Amino acid sequence: MKARTARKQPVEIDPACRLVQQRLDSVGLWFTEPIVHEMFVLSGRSLNEPFRNLPVPVAFRACGGLRAWNSVFEALPASRSVRDMAGDPDELVVDVQETLNALMQAICRCDATDDETLREASYYAQGRMAHASLALSFWLRGGTLYEPTPALGGLLGGVDLSLDLPIGLLRPPANAMCILVPIEQRKRCADVESIFVFTSKPKCAEPGRVERAITLYAARRKDNEVTQVRDLRMNIGDETCAVHHLLARAMKRRERESDDEYASIQVLWPAVLDYTVKTLLYLSLDDATISQDRTYSNAPKTFPGLGRRKRELRQAQIEQLYDRYIVGPTRPDDWAGAQAGELSLDGQISPHWRRGHFRQQVHGPQGKQRKLIFIKPTLIRADLLGTVQ
Repeated sequence: MKARTARKQPVEIDPACRLVQQRLDSVGLWFTEPIVHEMFVLSGRSLNEPFRNLPVPVAFRACGGLRAWNSVFEALPASRSVRDMAGDPDELVVDVQETLNALMQAICRCDATDDETLREASYYAQGRMAHASLALSFWLRGGTLYEPTPALGGLLGGVDLSLDLPIGLLRPPANAMCILVPIEQRKRCADVESIFVFTSKPKCAEPGRVERAITLYAARRKDNEVTQVRDLRMNIGDETCAVHHLLARAMKRRERESDDEYASIQVLWPAVLDYTVKTLLYLSLDDATISQDRTYSNAPKTFPGLGRRKRELRQAQIEQLYDRYIVGPTRPDDWAGAQAGELSLDGQISPHWRRGHFRQQVHGPQGKQRKLIFIKPTLIRADLLGTVQ
C-alpha cells in the first residue's frame, strides 16, 4: 500500500458534500489522487438535495459529477481508456464499469481492518462506479432524454402487444437514450423513474451470431442514499425473434442470482419492457406526436454584471434544467380507458370501445412491404348511442 497522502477537501463544502465525505470516512475510503477524491465527493452529491428529484443523468451533470470526471480524464492519462470506452456506442456499459472498477482499485485505498467494513467499503465504491459508468456512457455518447406524456401512458397502457412481436420492429432513435417515466405511470412500471436504453454492436461477438444488443437499465430511488439500478441485455442475432423469447433468454442467464433478487427481477422486467417496447414503437410511427424542449440549451450561460456568488448560484440553477423530447399527446382523449361491450339482445353489436393496438400494414408494390401503424381505441357503433329506446 502506498504511503498515505494528505486528503484534499472539495473546494465547495456544502451539506451534500459533507454527507458523502462522512460516508467515505465511515468506511475508511480515501484516494491517492486528490482530484479523484474531489470527483468522488462531487458526483456523490447527485443522491442528495437539491438534485435527488432530478432525472438520474441530469442529477449527475447538475451536481458537478460530469465536470469533475472530465477533469480527471484530463489530469490522469490512465483514466482516458475509460473515457474512450464510455463514449464508444459499440462498447457495453458493463465493460465500461469493469474498466472503471480496475482504475479505482489502482488509486483507491481503505484504512479498514475488519472484513465487514472492507466489504462495505468495496460495495460502496463499486456502487458509485456503477452509477458513474451509466451516467458517463449516456452523456459521452450524446445521450437524449425522452419524456412520454401522462396522456400517452394512459393510451398505451391499454394497448395489446402480440407475444410474437419481432425485435426487428424496435429501433431506438438514438444509441443512448433515457426514457423518463411520468409519475402517473410509475406504479405500472414497477416504480421505475428512468429507463436507459443503449444500442450497441458488441465487438467481441461472433460474426453472424449477434448483430446488435439492446441493454436496458432501470433506475429507481430507494432512499436518500441509494439509486437502485438493474440491467437487462438482449443479444439479437435474428431480427425476427420475438421480444418475449429474448426476455426469457435474458432471464435464464439470471437464474443463479439469489431467490429474492430473481423474484424481484421477474416482477420488474416484464413491466419495464412492456413500457419500453410500447414507447419505442410509438416513437417509430410516422405520425407520432413529438416536440423538442430545449430549455437547457436556450438558457443563458453568462451573466455580466452579477457578482461571483450570484453568478455561481444562477449557473447552478441552469444546470438543473435539461433538454428533452416530449412524446405523445398532451391531453387524454375521450376514448382513453374505455372497455369493450357485447352483443345487444336484438343481435346487433352494442356500442363499445375497441382497444388500441399496433399492427403491420401491408403496402408497396404487390403488397410486399410492411409498415408499423398504431390503431387508436375506436368507438364502435357510435350511431346507436343516440338512439331512443
